[in-house]
Amino acid sequence: MQLLTPETNKVESRIIAASPSELLKAVSDQEPEFNIAHVMLPSPATPNSATVLMGGRDPDNPHMSSIIINFDQYERRIINEHSMMRSGWIGTLTVLHRWILFGKAGVYIVCILALATILMSLSGLYLFFKTRQSAKKLPIINRMHRSLGFIAAFFLIATSSTGILMSITAWEDKNTGRSVFSSLMNSSLKIMGLWI
Repeated sequence: MQLLTPETNKVESRIIAASPSELLKAVSDQEPEFNIAHVMLPSPATPNSATVLMGGRDPDNPHMSSIIINFDQYERRIINEHSMMRSGWIGTLTVLHRWILFGKAGVYIVCILALATILMSLSGLYLFFKTRQSAKKLPIINRMHRSLGFIAAFFLIATSSTGILMSITAWEDKNTGRSVFSSLMNSSLKIMGLWI
């Protein structure tokens, strides 16, 4: 996002950047109903990029991360806000890849599609080994396709398996209150004085 849309998150590093507690307080003051689910800090190589906050406004779901806020960590102010889908192709793919787009049903959709991919990859590996001898007589393009499919099967199995684990973990985090900033948001008003 920093590479493709620098104009939406450009800041000037003039003073010391906000600490996590200062960031939380500033966002709570400016957008009190916004729940922070994830915080993406700019790397030391890109100090002139804003801090990206992902979250939502559903009080019953502090783990929602469908809204992106670009936060100027030097002036302690919100620059802009937009949906994940409007943050470019990376945000769109993130929404489609995870269950955010579909809500509760999305966890099941991701798991079913990932399991189908794993099963197809395993069946492809089975056919690859089963037809090794007869494949030697195939044209070069067919043999290349088989070889690339063999390599891709391991990649697809790995990404699908980790995708299932990510969805299940995110779902457990949602139900148990373990997302990155949700516990801070829920307790911020009680202990805000300690963070200043």
